[in-house]
Amino acid sequence: MKRINIIGALVVLLTFGLMGCDKDTNSNDLAEAEVIKVEGLQSSYSVITDVDVLDIKLDVTSNLPDAQFEYVWAIYPTSAEGALYRLDTIARTKDLNYAVKLAAQEYQLVSIVKNQKTGLAKYTDVPLVVNTEYTRGWYVLKDDGINSDLDQFFTEGSIVPSGKKNENVFSSVNGRPIEGKGLRLTYFSDYRSTVVTETPANTKTLFAGTEKNISAIHINTLKEFRDKNTVFWGANAVNKDMVTFMASSTWYMMNNNHIHGISGPNSGFFGSSSMRDDSNTPHELSPYFLTSGNTTPFLFDNTSSSFVFALNAPAVLSSMTDKADTKLSAKNNNQRMLYMSYQDRLYDGNLYKWFARGWALFEDKTTLKKTLGYLEPRDAQMSITTYPVDVNAKLNNSSKHTLLIESEGFMYFVHNGRDVYSHALTSGNEVLQFSVPGNEEVTFIRHRKYSETNYGYDYVMIGTKVGPNYKVRMFQKQAGNLLSTPVFVLEGKGAVRDVMYISPTVSTSTYPTGY
Repeated sequence: MKRINIIGALVVLLTFGLMGCDKDTNSNDLAEAEVIKVEGLQSSYSVITDVDVLDIKLDVTSNLPDAQFEYVWAIYPTSAEGALYRLDTIARTKDLNYAVKLAAQEYQLVSIVKNQKTGLAKYTDVPLVVNTEYTRGWYVLKDDGINSDLDQFFTEGSIVPSGKKNENVFSSVNGRPIEGKGLRLTYFSDYRSTVVTETPANTKTLFAGTEKNISAIHINTLKEFRDKNTVFWGANAVNKDMVTFMASSTWYMMNNNHIHGISGPNSGFFGSSSMRDDSNTPHELSPYFLTSGNTTPFLFDNTSSSFVFALNAPAVLSSMTDKADTKLSAKNNNQRMLYMSYQDRLYDGNLYKWFARGWALFEDKTTLKKTLGYLEPRDAQMSITTYPVDVNAKLNNSSKHTLLIESEGFMYFVHNGRDVYSHALTSGNEVLQFSVPGNEEVTFIRHRKYSETNYGYDYVMIGTKVGPNYKVRMFQKQAGNLLSTPVFVLEGKGAVRDVMYISPTVSTSTYPTGY
């Protein structure tokens, strides 16, 4: 493949354009300006590498007679992450017949048509998205009670699966499952590694966290390139309940109820866990966190019943103080956190910052009474508005919660393992939304949404298990209530723990950080 510097190519094109538009200074009549028309290109292309062929037939005309055209087809990456963009020539024919063998990412496909007689060139470029068979589809993290695996459900032109499925695709590619029961999927488009390049570079990575391991998976190939033994600087003594998330442009990992971080230019390795204070006081962080991708992460220490925050992967966690209007102290409040998640964010014009807002479900360590708390952190201060849970509310006997993220003010939860209720966050009104049929048991519930032409969705996902099999029902909602019939159902073997849709346009910031 011949390489052309794209800046140089554009200079040449400008030169061609000037040559084609020069005035005839020896004549009172202006020469007719040439117009080259190129038809046959679509507005964009999406292909699968090593499978698809780009077959494009052009119709090229000029308003001047006897035009003699020459052709160049080229590509360049649009997400080269700091690299100098270069045109790669792939053909010099009028029509293109190109067997795609490119790395999965986004490119521009370039057509250059030049009239040799006049020197005028027509430059056209359109987006070209190159996928592998792994870079688009629904991924289900599941387990058999001991080890975890992934199922992939293909989508073709629509968010609804096409019927084709890669069952146990992680094991198929890597020769083994992931140790431990599944917990959570996270996707980073800018996690650093040397998988593709000799020096650390952004790597599209799907993290699968389990109770015993963490697997960093290159989404282009689905090959694991790091696990619990290789993801830290040096060995880590205890690996338990391992999940990753992004906050304030920093990568974090929850592990054994402690937090590890990566900050700044890096190689993708997590450091030692942050201490609770300068005295390294014993602590146990709740597995939940409150943040969005560009805001500070707030956590809760169940040992001291106190909120803390971790800015820029600190060696020591920072304590929080109370805002004047708080109804529950952020420090030593005698609560145990049962659930917490992000709901939305607010821009503070006085501080020139975004702040995440969310909700938590607390249980008093003495009385065991439940309380919902609306959380509004501002830097090192926290305001908590409390909503005591009525003694007769189903929320008192609940599990597997999810907030409607950046949407209506409801929390969904599972009651008695089979019934899914909504709880209005401020009024406390509860509505039975779905009861699983037969002997099914709910193992997973999550609200996710995503915007992409033909692939957008806004679903409450309910995963169930009956015998050795699972189902994931994808429900739309209206005014906080589930519609009666799911849009579609994913089915496979095992117990569902998390579900995520992946495509070439999904990035670190696509899915808000929450539960």
